[in-house]
Amino acid sequence: MELEQTPKQKEASQSSGVLLFAYGKQAYIEAAYNLIYTLRKYGYSGSITIYTDNVELCNRFINEVATGVKTKALSEKYFKVDGKIEPCLLKLSMYDLLPYENTLYLDVDTIALNDISGLIESLMGLKHDFYTLMAGTYQPGSGKVWNEMVWANPNDVYEQFGISERLPLYAINSSLIFIKKGAIAKDIFKTAKKLFLKKPLPINKLKFKWGGGQPDELYFNAALSLLEYNPEIDLTQLQREPMFFSVKAGYTYDQIIKQYYLFTYYGGQGHTHNFYVDWADRLLKKLKESEGGRHITFIRRIIMHKHANKR
Repeated sequence: MELEQTPKQKEASQSSGVLLFAYGKQAYIEAAYNLIYTLRKYGYSGSITIYTDNVELCNRFINEVATGVKTKALSEKYFKVDGKIEPCLLKLSMYDLLPYENTLYLDVDTIALNDISGLIESLMGLKHDFYTLMAGTYQPGSGKVWNEMVWANPNDVYEQFGISERLPLYAINSSLIFIKKGAIAKDIFKTAKKLFLKKPLPINKLKFKWGGGQPDELYFNAALSLLEYNPEIDLTQLQREPMFFSVKAGYTYDQIIKQYYLFTYYGGQGHTHNFYVDWADRLLKKLKESEGGRHITFIRRIIMHKHANKR
């Protein structure tokens, strides 16, 4: 599928692109196909790199949208600990796999709603090296419970990771991360990975458990606090907000399309409202039928098979 690029897009595409991971289950390859299909359908013509543990299967799925997509084999050293799939490790190792100087990482349980070229160009224009989605910031002394951080209570985070209690804590959502190669971004990943490998929070202290493993966001949160780095995106610099999460119930479908670049159905079954899941499947069905095809990689079925570390 060839898409003509503007001069500005050509310049950006030489040093930027999208990074995806699809491994552990076929459902994640199907999700990656939906994401790549919608990225191309809505006009993004830049480079895409997808790392997978099943290159043959991945290539079969993305064949029709393969132009500009590089499929790479994912070594088990990046996503397995003691023979068990550990998604946290892969996210924290991402810097070692960056294919571009400016990389927009997206979780594959996402579809595009608009051309993301403008999003990438805007993020490239910001001055810092690491940006992600923010759920909130905890100010010291704000109490024992902090709902924006779903993984652990503030006191446990401060104590476990040796963070000074004078520093704020950050709660991110790593469904989208923008990284510019450089010392600062490299240090964030290095610190987060070291905390995970050397000082993991005991599983029984996690407030919420996802797939039986550790949450990468917890270790990013701790690293960002230790390094005193705020990764929040200045939304006033963007034409649209990066990503819609279904916890924002009450938005009409037209409002979502107008206001956001991307839609994510993150989390397990029931986490994303069913009416948004069905809407996303209807969007895909309509897009496929408009070109004489059939939508068969249903999001509702993908959600039933999520958790990369569960067979």
